[in-house]
Amino acid sequence: MFNFFKKKPIAPIPLEQQLETLASLGVTFEPGITIEDLLYSFPREEYEKDPYDMVLSMLGSEVESEPWGRAFSSNVWNCDFERIYDHGDYVEIVEKLSTLAGMSDSVSELEDHIDFDKDNAWLKFKINGNEKHYKIKINNDWIDPDVMTALLADFENGENQFYEINLGQASLYFYFNPEQFEALKKLSKRKMSRSRSSIDDA
Repeated sequence: MFNFFKKKPIAPIPLEQQLETLASLGVTFEPGITIEDLLYSFPREEYEKDPYDMVLSMLGSEVESEPWGRAFSSNVWNCDFERIYDHGDYVEIVEKLSTLAGMSDSVSELEDHIDFDKDNAWLKFKINGNEKHYKIKINNDWIDPDVMTALLADFENGENQFYEINLGQASLYFYFNPEQFEALKKLSKRKMSRSRSSIDDA
């Protein structure tokens, strides 16, 4: 008698259709990446019964087969907030954000330093010739939320901005205009919002 309280099941959507829709919003495979790389990680049914959200999480990650280190897409980044272990980890964050923003060529003299024993860490680089230098607060392996917020702002240009889907201890980051944001927001079952650092909420 209480069946009317049950949520309506989510209708499966073919994986190819999901990818076509995301491509129309600017989220595409990197050259050389195919649907078979997605299917290496999970069967088709898993993607289709959780349309858009599962495939977006995977597109923001790396291919789980050799050769290693291949991103599925340069249009979304699945950022784990617990990722700081050694020199180079903040360099990678800047590289990922600049790639999302299409500004990789604008970054130069990129360098970081992380010393857990001496509680000393910093990040510096130039963007379009303008120097950036950040003192980093060390908190185990967590990204410094203040630095992350500053970096997000460094790569915004007014028309396009960073948006994110908060996954708890991670976020999916996108660099979209408002129209792309509104379109993707309708596809995802998760909350999508204008980016600030979500690390404090994790």
